[in-house]
Amino acid sequence: MNRSDFCIDFAAIRKIDQQWSSNLYWHVVDRIFFMPWPAGPSELGEALQIAPEGVRLFYLAGTIEGPVENGGLGQYFAIRRPAWLHEMAKKAICDFGCQGVVAILSEAERYLDLNREKLYDGIPWDEWVKVMGVVAMNEALDNINGRFLRACYDLDGAKERYLRKHRDRFE
Repeated sequence: MNRSDFCIDFAAIRKIDQQWSSNLYWHVVDRIFFMPWPAGPSELGEALQIAPEGVRLFYLAGTIEGPVENGGLGQYFAIRRPAWLHEMAKKAICDFGCQGVVAILSEAERYLDLNREKLYDGIPWDEWVKVMGVVAMNEALDNINGRFLRACYDLDGAKERYLRKHRDRFE
């Protein structure tokens, strides 16, 4: 695993997209998503240590943002991931100045803690959906899933501003 595996080649982006400055953020997000990130926890930890700061922060934020945008908080919490990765991802989101996103995640975590007795390893998917559906749609929680997705727009903007200001932290 080499550091260069995790660097963004801005010259290559410019070659394929003449309007690259207007699409730069999405090019970078795509490249970070398709990088050769290892699946094993210790190897992933190593990769995160050698990756440039910007790449590391974008990747970490994406480990929460991506699954939630694809399938909601239910999908995010249904996938088992190391606690250290979840905590690093929350810190990365805060580093972008989006504490509101982390506050919404914490709210969902509190809900899950209150319903923990309904959750156990090997729970059938339809039972999981019953529990998690409430997280996504409960009016008493003011539609936590929708608030999270709206907050992610702010996160995208914060990440794009970071990229424009600190392009050197991706190479």
